[in-house]
Formats: sequence, structure tokens, C-alpha cells
Amino acid sequence: MIASHLNTKGFDVTGIDLSEDSIDEALQSASEMLHFYLHDMRLPFWINYFDYAFNFFTSFGYFKTRREHDNAIRTIAQSIKPGLVFL
Repeated sequence: MIASHLNTKGFDVTGIDLSEDSIDEALQSASEMLHFYLHDMRLPFWINYFDYAFNFFTSFGYFKTRREHDNAIRTIAQSIKPGLVFL
């Protein structure tokens, strides 16, 4: 799991996913600096909080409308501190 790998490098990591099964599995490795939340990336999360945001695997391409894709990008942009990084 990428979140666990980043955590072993010393990063405080927060993972979100819409899949309850994925979050349940991830929570087995949660720790003080490795957090997981059931959340829809199209909806606001923590504003101006993260230094980095990563989007892995299959998040884009599954939304039904352009607006849903735009909402996801907007939410990600709002979640990172100004001037920091989205990959």
C-alpha cells in the first residue's frame, strides 16, 4: 500500500476512499501518523491542510459527468496548502 510506504519514510499520511471495504482493510495498518477515512473525493475534506495530495489508480474516468470530475479536482486543490503539490 502506497500510504504505508510513505508513512515508513516519515510522512504523516491521510488516505481517503469511497470504498468501505478498502478503508476497512487500510484501517488495519492505521497508526498515529497513518490515518484513513471513508470519504467521497468530490466533496470538501480538510481545507488548506495538506502539503501534498496524491491521486492513485482509478479515481478519474469513473464519474458520470464533467462536473463530478471538476468537483474532485476543486476539492483536491482546496485541500492542499497554497502553492503546494498535487500529483
